[in-house]
Amino acid sequence: MESLPQRALRATAGLGLFFILAALLMGETPAALGLAAGAAVGLFSLWSFLMLVPRACRPDNPLAGAWIAVLAAVKLPLYALVLGVAVTSPAVSPLAVFAGAALGPVVIVLMVADGALRAARSAWHRPAH
Repeated sequence: MESLPQRALRATAGLGLFFILAALLMGETPAALGLAAGAAVGLFSLWSFLMLVPRACRPDNPLAGAWIAVLAAVKLPLYALVLGVAVTSPAVSPLAVFAGAALGPVVIVLMVADGALRAARSAWHRPAH
């Protein structure tokens, strides 16, 4: 069974693709491009947090701090470049870039809330002895 972060990554990719295709079908190319750029940044951020950070920060790794610094040094300029181009380009909707980048955190919050509500519901409906 997939862990919550893995499910969130898959759900975010699917939801992003759905909204990008919906925008394209409605003829909103700037919105689709913005959603694609934002979702790509958000998915890369979530993926790197799930895959790269645990591998770099193993307990037996004495260079864990250095690896995190290298990851940050590579990721932050990449984010700045992609977001800078996406937000300043007249062919891309800046609000859609924000919405695309926000998909990951929104999916995670909704998945956690869903789990909490399901747990509360099962506790509520449990017969008392």
